[in-house]
Amino acid sequence: QAGQEDAPRVLADLVARGCTERNWAISEAFVALDCAIFMQHSVHSELGDIKQIAATVKFDVEEVITTDISNFAVAFHIVSTDQSGSNLAVFTVQRKILSDILLALQSNNIDPIVVEPDVSSLSRFVSKNVVLPEGAISLVGMFSGCNAYLVVFTGAERPSLMRTFLVRQASNRNDLFAKEVHMTKARFA
Repeated sequence: QAGQEDAPRVLADLVARGCTERNWAISEAFVALDCAIFMQHSVHSELGDIKQIAATVKFDVEEVITTDISNFAVAFHIVSTDQSGSNLAVFTVQRKILSDILLALQSNNIDPIVVEPDVSSLSRFVSKNVVLPEGAISLVGMFSGCNAYLVVFTGAERPSLMRTFLVRQASNRNDLFAKEVHMTKARFA
């Protein structure tokens, strides 16, 4: 347990030391949270305006997960909007975990201007660096050490669906990935 509590500080120290050793000056810092740290929820809001959604998204999430979210930080991405409102990908993380990460970074003179889920960073990377066929639904899959990511683009620059899931080291990654691909494709059938 003690090792896990120190993890943000140790990681922030390593990042700062690595930057110093390379003579890198940090002008803007962005943090991508590992999918093991946050939870992702599909939420419908009856609103379409981003400012109105931001003001009410916590109530919508609380209704979906039936849990008091006062101890959670909440971020969201608008997946689609129509006359009934907006479909959202909502990400929640315990405030203490996020606070520990931010305090550890700030103690090393790193003050992030953006904190987002890793799948958001990966989605942005794909949308800017991969040429996807126009007018087609594209499913992009990625693995990291213990995580898998599926991102669906439906012709727009922004993803229509982002999914993350943990992959145990001992599990058959290919079988799990194939199952998750079929589940993801079913959402667009």
